[in-house]
Amino acid sequence: MEFVFVESLVSNQVKFWAYSGKYIGLGFNFFIIRFILGLASPLLFIVAMLPIILPVLQLPETFNVGMLIGGMLWFIAVILVLAVIFGIIGSFINLSIPLAMYHNTGIIAAINKVYNKL
Repeated sequence: MEFVFVESLVSNQVKFWAYSGKYIGLGFNFFIIRFILGLASPLLFIVAMLPIILPVLQLPETFNVGMLIGGMLWFIAVILVLAVIFGIIGSFINLSIPLAMYHNTGIIAAINKVYNKL
């Protein structure tokens, strides 16, 4: 849909089926990238939270207020760091959409071009 949106903005005409057919290959590759990033984000979150979760699961009786406060601070820090990382990745992807469309390259090559220009 993002390819259809960009093409509609550029041409000032909305032709959903025509633009969908034209960019179906790029759209499928874009979907796969978004899907992988969608799976990676909760996986990275779980891995980052393991240092807090494992000690509590191994010895539940040692859980105290200090661990609770430390766990909350770690949780907030992990959320903020992942939000910044995935925000930057999302910006690269959004900047690469027009580049992939009008330079007839793949989405990965367009992301690499955007990253190299950075």
